Amino acid sequence: MGLNADHLTTYGGATYMDEWIGTAGCVNAAHSVTATSASEGGLSTVSPEQILNWNPDIILLDTGKPADLYNDPTWSKISAVQNKKVYVLPVGMFLWDRPSPEAAAMLPSGCR
Repeated sequence: MGLNADHLTTYGGATYMDEWIGTAGCVNAAHSVTATSASEGGLSTVSPEQILNWNPDIILLDTGKPADLYNDPTWSKISAVQNKKVYVLPVGMFLWDRPSPEAAAMLPSGCR
């Protein structure tokens, strides 16, 4: 999950987003990342090199468009970019990448 305009801020392990990603049947590439400060909800900034090392199959953005990554040579070697699997998180009444009643309502029944 790439947040902010540079797409280099993400949620690591021990976060609600890590749990949501697991609930969706996926693996959070940033699971081993821990927040370096008391930032909002466990957000951490990582380097482009770290993302290349993870080589995620899917990238979710909260800002911008998939074309931002598709047209940027910095991201060109990442599997999600090569396979056009970069998606923008939807926005309803509130951002779906933050804990909110709207986001919680979309979790499958039986989830915490």
